[in-house]
Amino acid sequence: MKTQTLRRSIRIPARYQGSPLPVRVRNEFVPAGPAGEDLGARTIDHPERSQEIVVLVGPADWPHNIYLAEAVFNSGYRVEFVSTAWAYANVLPWLHVRQVESFDPAVLADVIRSYSENDQVKWIIPLFEDAIWAIRKLLPNSVKVFSPLSEDNTARLLSKQSMGRFAAGLGVTVPREFAVDSLNEAMVASHSLGFPCVLKGEAGCGGAQVAICRDNEELSQGWARLATKNPSLQQFIDGNPWAASGFFLKGQPIRVHLYEKLEQSPPRIGPPTRIRHDSPGELREALFLIARTMEWTGFLQVDFIRAADGQFFFLEINPRPWGSMTAANVVGADIFGPFVDLLHNRKPKSCLENGDGWSGYVFPKPVLNHLTHGMLIDAYLTMLTPKFWRSIPRGYPGAKRLFVAEFLNIRRAYWEVSRRLNQIF
Repeated sequence: MKTQTLRRSIRIPARYQGSPLPVRVRNEFVPAGPAGEDLGARTIDHPERSQEIVVLVGPADWPHNIYLAEAVFNSGYRVEFVSTAWAYANVLPWLHVRQVESFDPAVLADVIRSYSENDQVKWIIPLFEDAIWAIRKLLPNSVKVFSPLSEDNTARLLSKQSMGRFAAGLGVTVPREFAVDSLNEAMVASHSLGFPCVLKGEAGCGGAQVAICRDNEELSQGWARLATKNPSLQQFIDGNPWAASGFFLKGQPIRVHLYEKLEQSPPRIGPPTRIRHDSPGELREALFLIARTMEWTGFLQVDFIRAADGQFFFLEINPRPWGSMTAANVVGADIFGPFVDLLHNRKPKSCLENGDGWSGYVFPKPVLNHLTHGMLIDAYLTMLTPKFWRSIPRGYPGAKRLFVAEFLNIRRAYWEVSRRLNQIF
């Protein structure tokens, strides 16, 4: 394969001089190839103390993962991503990305084992569920994996149904739910629950395995899409979605991030794009009880829905970083600091301020979503909203430059508009 090499010089801000950040960067871009081949092979010269590597496994183009990666890099580590896609190649010269075809254990095996045997690799960190289960299967007892899962927690987190049973056993209110093995069973269960009801696959996937069914026809359509996902049928709660999140150390809260989801994409079932911080006591106690029972270390998010009478209903547990976590940083809660402390074997200090009352966008999701779907006018209107720019996380200059560059590059949006017009005409 012919290799294209791009060389650039990078000015290091004065505040970084003397720190363990790079003083010289060589940026080499290798076109994407087969699984396991580097998308952007980048080498960075560090002082001796910063040669240790942290490997992040997950979607490298999810915005919150970019911020998390920069926080790890700024702490002195080299950062390498294992990902199925890399939308920002050649933009972040300090980030090395290795492409894989999927997060299936068979596909990841050689890549992950090579990292586990590399003495320079200090930590291997899965960032979402598929990667968590794959790495647990490949490296069940590795001390490099952050953080290891107990057998009990694995059983609790393998499916939404087992999460619901776990929460109900703790006394947390859970919607009524039926396991269904066929469309006929789903139809029978719907008579008991009434319409609308919710057909859910056993995994999360950002709302991709959720179907709100208002009648038998929509239930049939949902079943056709989710029949292979071990679905269940759940009571529909008409209310507002909430999330209770935080960073924990052996079950003890170190940071919290509790909020109401004001806007979501896709609506009602997808990740939030605009939120409002608030921390009702019932929500905090449920989060703390779940984390304490699991003796959880690391990031954790629990999704709820609040009915019209104020009652919170448990929905699911996400044992990983969450999409809106950068909003905690906006109000002064350093959400990544405790994580970095543990990577450096330092005990993090607890700070449970939540910035209640603050509302804003989850930067930069609204604009990126609009551009991805070819909605140029909506993207520009959002960028004209002062609250959008007030939602930028503090610090992290690399991530901010990256996303602003994405806003200015509207080719992707034009391609999407053209594709849709071709479909119509």
